[in-house]
Amino acid sequence: MDKFSWIKDLVTADQQMEVAGVVDFGCGEDPALLLEDASVDFLQDLKLEFLKVISAFNQLSGSTIGPIRVYSIAKTKADFMLFRNGAKLIFSLQNGGGVVVAHQMGSISDEELSRHCLTPEPIAFGQLRWTYQGHIVETDYLIKFYMSQFVRASAGVKS
Repeated sequence: MDKFSWIKDLVTADQQMEVAGVVDFGCGEDPALLLEDASVDFLQDLKLEFLKVISAFNQLSGSTIGPIRVYSIAKTKADFMLFRNGAKLIFSLQNGGGVVVAHQMGSISDEELSRHCLTPEPIAFGQLRWTYQGHIVETDYLIKFYMSQFVRASAGVKS
């Protein structure tokens, strides 16, 4: 998502106001759309941070198991998956703006080991913060937690 898309929307509304002489005070303030956009931004930011950490891990690791790979998921706005040795950690956008993190094992049966729901919580001025079971989520800790869990789990999986 373009970080300046709201400015483009504002300019479009301003231009329409000049042409039509009608003011649209609600322009760009559809809560459902704002929530989805913010959730897509959150997923994209998570993916970028995971890519940095995974790159460092893969460079430092001499593991014979293989590197961790990151894949985008087809036909989605921002969903992505970590993959290694048959283990998958999937980050997906849900209706309503939540993000589900599902840890699956096995290349054939895809047994789900865990499923966590990250929930956006509106705060002042249209800003969102992310929570898990009512607790505020800090991105650095989230990445450290899931990366550590994924590395341990994927080391023991047989492909």
